[in-house]
Amino acid sequence: MRGISDEDDVAIDEAGDPWILVSISSQRQDDITLAQAAVEALANQPVRVLVTLGPEHEPSELAGHPRNARIEKTVSHSAVLEKAELLVGHAGHGTVMKALWHGKPMVLIPWGRDQPGVAARAQALGVAEVVSRSEASAASIGAAVRRVMANKAMGRIAASHSERLRASNPPAIAAALFASLVE
Repeated sequence: MRGISDEDDVAIDEAGDPWILVSISSQRQDDITLAQAAVEALANQPVRVLVTLGPEHEPSELAGHPRNARIEKTVSHSAVLEKAELLVGHAGHGTVMKALWHGKPMVLIPWGRDQPGVAARAQALGVAEVVSRSEASAASIGAAVRRVMANKAMGRIAASHSERLRASNPPAIAAALFASLVE
């Protein structure tokens, strides 16, 4: 079984409630409240939650650690998204693209920078529900997660975008471009 982090003995492949990945920015932008609200929203739900805070934050910054939640600084999002049901995040481009690559629907709370545009595009694609930063609370995030988990069409749309992305073979295209530069 593959672990969810090097230090962790919990395996993502273990049978149980579905996983939800909660991710905030890997660069400090005062979005720890997003993680806190998501943890509170999911504390009593039949899910397992993996929260990644990035290197700028400590797990102790979150008030309370529900039994169904693992709080980590960093974990491979790709490893978790292979098995996760959905992503709750800040709408960072990299995280959204990983969720799309793995065909996972999202609840996005754009915090700043390019995130409002990324969230709007994911919503327009039909793969995300967006909660505004000003309305982000445990109640609003929890309601959005329940709607996304119940929306089987959104899951199918996310899966179709995954198929489209994988068919384009980005690693091969990038390798060919790189090779052309060094020739």
